[in-house]
Amino acid sequence: MNKQNNYYLLGDSTNINKIKDKIDCIIVDPPRSGLSKKVINNLLDKKCKRIVYVSCNPKTLYKDIKLLEESYKVISLTPFNMFPKTKHIETVLLLELNDNFNKC
Repeated sequence: MNKQNNYYLLGDSTNINKIKDKIDCIIVDPPRSGLSKKVINNLLDKKCKRIVYVSCNPKTLYKDIKLLEESYKVISLTPFNMFPKTKHIETVLLLELNDNFNKC
């Protein structure tokens, strides 16, 4: 028997608090304006193990990281120059729940 140990949910991250199952990893790809305060609060409340944050705006990425650092630490950050000869850059960031919060 092939037991599935993962599944994927696609949806609006403002509704993450309505998901009753435990979430190991969430991927967010917000608009240029970044994550809303509601989404950040929901992410902090949900306390999933990892967050993958895909950003097209370094300023809002920085703003959101500062808010998420309450519970998460940055593990890796990788910039991608997907639009050569422009000032635009995509960044993929991996955040992991701080050890202090894993024990809850």
